[in-house]
Amino acid sequence: MSKLSFTLAQEQAIHQSGTNLLVAAGAGSGKTRVLTERVVLRLTEGVSITRLVVLTFTNAAADEMKQRIKEKIAKIPQLSLELRQIDTAMISTFDAFALRMVKQYHYLLGLDKEIDVVDNVILADLKQRCLKDTLDRHYALDDPLFSKVAIQLFDRGDRLLQEGVIVLADGLEMIANQQTYLDEMIHLTNDREKNQLIDAFYKLCQEHLHDIRSLVQETLEEANQIDHEKVQRFSEQITCQYDPLFSAMTLDELMVHLSKWKNPIFPRASDFLPAEELEILKARYEQTKERLNDLRTLFKTLMCDSVSEMKADLSRLTDTIQVVVAITRDYLSLLEQRKREQSLFHFTDIMHLAIRLFQNHPALLREFRTQIVEVMVDEYQDTNDLQEYLLEMIADNNLFAVGDIKQSIYGFRNANPQNFLKKYQDYCQNIHGEAISLTDNFRSRKEVIDAVNWVFSQVMDAEIGGIDYHDDQRLVASNTSYETYFNANQSATPDILLYERTDQEPLCASERLEAEALAIKNDIIHKINTKYQVYDPQLKVLRTVHFSDFAIIVDRKTNFPIFQQALVSGKIPVLARTETPFSASEEIVFLIQFCTLLKDMYNQNISDNFRQSLIGISRSFVYQIPDDNIVNLFLDVPFQDFSETTYLTSIPEFIPIFTDLEAILPFLDQLPLTDIIQHIYQQTHLTSKIAFLDNPEMREQKLDYLYQKVGMLPQMDFFGFCDYFETISSLDDLDVDYTETLEKNQIAVQLTTMHKSKGLEYAICYYPGLTKFFNYRENKQHFIFSKKYGFFAKSFHNGFKKTLLHLLYENDSYREYVSERIRLLYVAFTRAREKQVILLPKDLLIHQPTPFEEPSLLPLRDRCKIRSFSQLLSKLAFPLSWRKEANLESDLALEQPVSEQKEVPAIQYETFLYPVCEQLTESYSKSDESLWTESEKAAIEYGKDLHETLQYFDFRHPELALDQLPPERRKMIQNLMKQTPFDDLEHKTIHQEMPFIYERGQKRHQGVIDLLIIGEDEAWIIDFKLKNVTDTAYVRQLDGYLTYVEEMTGKPVTTYLYSLLEHSLYPMGGNEK
Repeated sequence: MSKLSFTLAQEQAIHQSGTNLLVAAGAGSGKTRVLTERVVLRLTEGVSITRLVVLTFTNAAADEMKQRIKEKIAKIPQLSLELRQIDTAMISTFDAFALRMVKQYHYLLGLDKEIDVVDNVILADLKQRCLKDTLDRHYALDDPLFSKVAIQLFDRGDRLLQEGVIVLADGLEMIANQQTYLDEMIHLTNDREKNQLIDAFYKLCQEHLHDIRSLVQETLEEANQIDHEKVQRFSEQITCQYDPLFSAMTLDELMVHLSKWKNPIFPRASDFLPAEELEILKARYEQTKERLNDLRTLFKTLMCDSVSEMKADLSRLTDTIQVVVAITRDYLSLLEQRKREQSLFHFTDIMHLAIRLFQNHPALLREFRTQIVEVMVDEYQDTNDLQEYLLEMIADNNLFAVGDIKQSIYGFRNANPQNFLKKYQDYCQNIHGEAISLTDNFRSRKEVIDAVNWVFSQVMDAEIGGIDYHDDQRLVASNTSYETYFNANQSATPDILLYERTDQEPLCASERLEAEALAIKNDIIHKINTKYQVYDPQLKVLRTVHFSDFAIIVDRKTNFPIFQQALVSGKIPVLARTETPFSASEEIVFLIQFCTLLKDMYNQNISDNFRQSLIGISRSFVYQIPDDNIVNLFLDVPFQDFSETTYLTSIPEFIPIFTDLEAILPFLDQLPLTDIIQHIYQQTHLTSKIAFLDNPEMREQKLDYLYQKVGMLPQMDFFGFCDYFETISSLDDLDVDYTETLEKNQIAVQLTTMHKSKGLEYAICYYPGLTKFFNYRENKQHFIFSKKYGFFAKSFHNGFKKTLLHLLYENDSYREYVSERIRLLYVAFTRAREKQVILLPKDLLIHQPTPFEEPSLLPLRDRCKIRSFSQLLSKLAFPLSWRKEANLESDLALEQPVSEQKEVPAIQYETFLYPVCEQLTESYSKSDESLWTESEKAAIEYGKDLHETLQYFDFRHPELALDQLPPERRKMIQNLMKQTPFDDLEHKTIHQEMPFIYERGQKRHQGVIDLLIIGEDEAWIIDFKLKNVTDTAYVRQLDGYLTYVEEMTGKPVTTYLYSLLEHSLYPMGGNEK
């Protein structure tokens, strides 16, 4: 490739050597191409491929890198030897590189040569057993200090003590020298350490005061615009009240002022002081009060009257931290011993072993560094602290790293963008290396790049986002092909599609998403019908848009079904790029439940999961037994005793289940696990019946993967297999390690998340769901580990309470969370080649652009507290030319069938099978072992009829609906509608029998909410039950509903249970708990 094909900055990145280099490569700047070219250059200079280390973060990226290098050097005859060696070269992920080193020098670590990475579920089970054994040992030691702390932390068991060990052990995973770290851990025993924390907290308070001072000044300026005596007195009260606050020199002084605080009274409107004149002033004053309340909340949380009390709270942590650290040392020692004995290691363990290998054998490290000419790293912004530590060891002034801190979005995987930032700052000053910036973007049209720069120059800086966007971070549109290939009748500037209700009422969260989905569907149809033109970078022509040119990029996948339904209704093919948790996929759920029944039948025992598993496989796609038959079965048989399982043979619909179970039973203790799994597949016809489900090819891949996986675990028998999945269900964020293979080049609209979109590009990108509140979860654990603040817990003084450490940690955590969200938005906005389409409610864009005024950075206070992307974007004065009315017509259709649709083998439209009989064991099973009486059966049937009445009752027009009911039921519903949730129903949104699904970590939660009422400021969930409304299972179920609705609406939620047999409404939790 000629030099003319690269920019000057790219040429520098390819050719410069003799020192460490960090290439800050903006989106679409060709960083992978540069990295590939640099490798090829080294090879042409005579460096063997075996003397280069190239590290990436995914196997796919490593394979792509190898393929690119192969294609390049295959054209160079003198590099034929390198071509033959490339498959064994050190071009791999960090994990694969570490494993290669550990295997190669296993004898120096005292390990078996065949060491490999174990399944994370097996490792989780080992951790649980080691923790139990460690705690049992400490209980047996009769140590007074341990006993004191254990008693203080007792909470219906040693849950908090276990939590402390787990939190500390997990935090230490990213620490290379764990024992040294524990030795040096701050125990807050001296005043110097406490004073440092006091100073940090005072600095935090000063940040609040700085914002409050600015807001007070703005309030006073607004007040000066109103010439009225009341307003002037109000201004004087503000000055008198706030000035002493700003003059406070110490925390103690500040606390005194805040403890006596009274807000100045805002002037009332009158004939001589119209309300409209006060509107802007009141809004500014409310901002001031809100910020002041944030400051007051900090001190209220601490429940301290002085700095000395704050220090005392820190001192009270010493014993607890000392005990938990001691337990954790023993736990980690036992865990490592058993890992070695059983050869059970995970990727993090392998990384630690690789580091230990080089630490304990300096001669080996010197030899390795001598052999390696260059260490190259792709996506350097995604390194975690262990990977950074390893890089510092193996690189010897020969590190070449490529990345972009603006695209660091994997904090949940322990990625630390500070690794990139520290090097960037140093190298920019020629300290230990040099920095090169690639800002030329070859992906997108100039209008797209201009929009990215316009937005992020106002929202991203070192404080929020991690880097100053004005510091050589602005992108430059450099693809000259767009200057040749364009349609003069089209605009490439972004569209902001604005929508609102026709009745001027605000839309709730679900209605906003439905409106956005409809607007997107119509916009795609319009572009297809009008033959919208896009540039094809492969064909190098301007062509008519295809379905696959469109992408819908959302923050989270929980609302995929809304967009899928809208597109499918318009006959638009859609491919959802998401991964269902492995153990939540229908075919795997069936297998797990089938094995649960097998285990119980083998043991001739009815376990807690028997009934749920029997219901599950009965309703499954394999047996498809109607719900009424299942209900009748459980009415007739409580399944409290194993002998009752034979009853299945007397009901024709259930005979296939019993027959299949009986056919497999004899093999459980005779055949290897792989043969048993294969027998289950064959006996139940599982692999053929997945044809009833969407995307059967993907499901077949999962079943094959599971079969192969158990084959790699020869020590696991059938009962261990059952325990394996029980471990998954008992622990959050744990699942089978599996990555779905997504089909490429399908001609369909792409539906993906912002995270999944990284590394991809699309012609036209839609950005809906921006009004959804962030999924931030405050760390409410008793123990917290922080690299900056160490390991700490709540302090005990007349009960547990937070300390300074919590407030400092929470402030830093949320600020970094917001920074990552802004970087995530940057990733999403830079995926578009031709056009960005943003969807927002019309009432959010209140700022009008000022002519000739350059956009400037938003104040920190407007960015660090945002709760959604729309809160951030609403503060920008978007150009009027970007703003468009969204088309919400419901009957817009494609003008003619599109032949491309035939090429799509299947629309990736997920179907959700909701467990409508989830609470059968609660509602229809007896607490004793007797069968249902005839009167009880009659009562249950009566309750079912009432449930159906409520299910279809028209709460919008209750008078008409009540007239259609018999007197008894009319009275029941009239009494129900006297309750608080039913007040002012005409201004509320009502959902009956609303199915839902959401995911938390690797877990899928799903169900059907009987009645959901959403008001302007809060929401209510009402679930209908026959009786036993105090059952704790119902509480857990409603808590799940509550979590989903709070996330969907962003409003406080109250849950109720309505007893159908008692005609009573019981508050269960949430806002009234």
